[in-house]
Amino acid sequence: MFKKLLILIFSIGYAHLTWAKQSDLQALARFEKLSTPIYYAAIYMDTKANSTPELLDNTKARMMEYRFIDDILSSRTFSRIFLERIVANNDREFLSHHIADIRQLVELIRQEYKKGDRIQVVYEPSKPVIIMINNAVVAEFQQQGFFNVLMNSWVGNTLNSETFIKQLIAEPNKDALKKFNRLELDSRRSRWAKSLPTLKPDTNEKQIAQSDTTEKPKPVKREVTKKTSSNTKKEQPKKKQVASKPVNKTVNKPVKKPVKKDPPKQIAKTTPQVKKQVTAKPKENKGSARTEAMNSLLRELQNEYLEELKDSIVKKANIRPPLKMRRIGREDLVASVSLNKNGDVRSVTLDDNPHGDRMAKVVIDELSNLSDLPKPPPLLEEARFTVSVTFNFGKCKRTPSAWLCF
Repeated sequence: MFKKLLILIFSIGYAHLTWAKQSDLQALARFEKLSTPIYYAAIYMDTKANSTPELLDNTKARMMEYRFIDDILSSRTFSRIFLERIVANNDREFLSHHIADIRQLVELIRQEYKKGDRIQVVYEPSKPVIIMINNAVVAEFQQQGFFNVLMNSWVGNTLNSETFIKQLIAEPNKDALKKFNRLELDSRRSRWAKSLPTLKPDTNEKQIAQSDTTEKPKPVKREVTKKTSSNTKKEQPKKKQVASKPVNKTVNKPVKKPVKKDPPKQIAKTTPQVKKQVTAKPKENKGSARTEAMNSLLRELQNEYLEELKDSIVKKANIRPPLKMRRIGREDLVASVSLNKNGDVRSVTLDDNPHGDRMAKVVIDELSNLSDLPKPPPLLEEARFTVSVTFNFGKCKRTPSAWLCF
């Protein structure tokens, strides 16, 4: 009965996929962050995978699905989780070939998701990887191996708990399956997904072409060596003509002039040095380019975390003026909050406080006691992370018993 239901779902939702009607839900795991359920990780395949290598088998058609559980998931929270797991659970050398695609995908999926929304990643052998949000195609990626970059974010051991991986390999739990199927897609969210920006395959091909052209400095270098060789040929006959004239006058002069053969030797010595320098540069550029590309991903991960942290502080902080204050202005109050690697608040300073010492004490006390803030990604090596948060109390109103802020 369940298999028939799946076939019906696939025939309606994924009619454009040739293998969908034969697929089945083979793996289901619930991903949590700080004990909060974020999404269900579902894997569809023709046959059951009994190990993680089978999930990475490129000869089989597969589909990954993120189905969101919470009522609202902020765009920064999911994009940070998504990028963090990709960077942590993939080999650096393997990942360096897909950095441009990863950055484009992170930009596309950085959306606010609601309960029942889903992201699907579809792979068929010898075909581009298709990315869908609520059944609407938003991107296609041509490069081979890109699907396994995303699959590794689920099956890698770096940031995964044993429970999560065991659930992906075991048979889907019946209770989890019922909860999964109850997360229905709202038709309004389907229309929202169709309005999202899309990434055309041509953009990926242009980037690949540009990366290929940047690695072709050899023709220019060959022209430089040819010019140096042609110059040496032009200089040698002139020197021979000068040497042939004084031979008729005296015999002693030609003995001194053969010393002039040294300049050609010096030219011959300098040309191989130029060649060595030119051939060494591409190797350094490739290594430095990959290192810089990885560093750019880490910087992007840090930016995603800091934005998520800032949003969390604003939502959790319940700052109200003290009752002793009769009035408060509309000027912004700017505070800098520093956290350690465990996500604990270590210091709070006020960068701009136009509201006096009483308000400053309230803000510092409130921000210093915040808890359950997002922890920094383990990949980031910084000891402290600082964000600047702006508060405005212009909409606060004073009542006889307390201040009310909206």
